[in-house]
Amino acid sequence: MKPDFYLLKTRNFIAASGTLLLMILPLLTFAFDSEDESMEVISKARKAEANGNYRKAMKILDQAIGVYTLNDVLYYERGVLKTNLKEYEQGIDDLSKAIVLQPEFAAAYAHRAIAEYDLSEFGEALKDADRAIQLDGSNPEFFFNRGLIKYNIGDTSGAFVDFDNAIKIDPAYAHAYLKRGFIYFKNGNFEQALEDINTSIALDQDNPVAYKYRAQILFELNIKCQACEDLDTSLKLGYEHLYDHKVSEMHKQKCSHYKNACYR
Repeated sequence: MKPDFYLLKTRNFIAASGTLLLMILPLLTFAFDSEDESMEVISKARKAEANGNYRKAMKILDQAIGVYTLNDVLYYERGVLKTNLKEYEQGIDDLSKAIVLQPEFAAAYAHRAIAEYDLSEFGEALKDADRAIQLDGSNPEFFFNRGLIKYNIGDTSGAFVDFDNAIKIDPAYAHAYLKRGFIYFKNGNFEQALEDINTSIALDQDNPVAYKYRAQILFELNIKCQACEDLDTSLKLGYEHLYDHKVSEMHKQKCSHYKNACYR
């Protein structure tokens, strides 16, 4: 996967507040004695995962599925966990089971698309991303992730539209501004690119990718001192550690001549 374009492997498909999950559960957790019981199982698994105890989380879900074999949300949860552990084929299997049990489970299609993408099954990933949006056209994550898929298979214009739609749904979506700005930059629209990247940074000041992108734009606009400062910030925030790009080499190559002028 290209390091600058990554898929958000989060549970944002189901709201952190549990609102969407609570909307789904009354229809899908008939195998449990109560909705509270199913929520408790999922909560325990997520807590274990958040603490880095992935095998404990897996065990909790395995045991629950062994008892409640027709619960699509449990299969979804286990599929997401397996995908996050890079067990993509097993994750797809669980997500597919969730979809069989609940054919209109938008989040399951969306996350299966991520797993398929990581296996370079781009056609299947795009189909699932399309289906997720057909089922829920109000989720900015679904548009964002489809945009990433489209970008990486060469459909830049389609990706731009998806990032734009994600922003329309959620005007505070920092990553969507970042990616739309990157496409503006690639198309030579530097002023519009700078506007989007500035917005992304204002919304998320700790993303090293954003500072690296902005530095590239500023070099094109011949604003070299600020560009060098952004490269400094990108390095301090760990860009090279996270993405294995040689930002320090770019900094050395582009900024060494401006050291006296920029760093007084």
